[in-house]
Amino acid sequence: MIRFQYLYIPAQDTGLMRSSIHPERLSRIDSLRHPSRQKESLTAQFLLEKMMREEGIDPLSVHYAYNPNGKPLWDLPGIHFSLSHSGEYAAAVLSSTQVGTDIQIHRSVSPGVIRRICTQKETEWLEADPAHRFTDLFACKEAWIKCMGTGLSNMKDLEVIFADNETICSAQNVKLFIPEKPAGYSAAVCTLKNR
Repeated sequence: MIRFQYLYIPAQDTGLMRSSIHPERLSRIDSLRHPSRQKESLTAQFLLEKMMREEGIDPLSVHYAYNPNGKPLWDLPGIHFSLSHSGEYAAAVLSSTQVGTDIQIHRSVSPGVIRRICTQKETEWLEADPAHRFTDLFACKEAWIKCMGTGLSNMKDLEVIFADNETICSAQNVKLFIPEKPAGYSAAVCTLKNR
């Protein structure tokens, strides 16, 4: 099972969302310094808990923890999740295997950033459309990092190549795919392959 959804982050009051969020997660969201980050995280968590209810899972029945790199985890066996937000959208994914997701608004990128996270082959592929392609590539790498639970310093360890409507990555134990996404955004989901 893999379920990916995205949701527009509301500009208005989020009181209704707040009233339905797991208290452990709400406490963590409230500890964020910037109100905009709180709203983004709240929307992603709201979307996750909506998906959980649709799958027959009571969001209040789980307990959250965090790995050393900050990846949120829970004590629900056989169900994994990942959250993301960028610009005006939040995204969530539920999966029966370890998973990571990312959503990114299209934006320009500096050559220095490309050098830090892209392999030579990826850099050559980017030349045709640097801004759009970089965001696609970055979303894939970020989803991989979230799936594996590692830090950002590992971005250059994964090589992603887009060829003939297929996403090919150097990590043999994962599967990357591009889900439906809003216009002007890139999104990716990464899961561990079933053994």
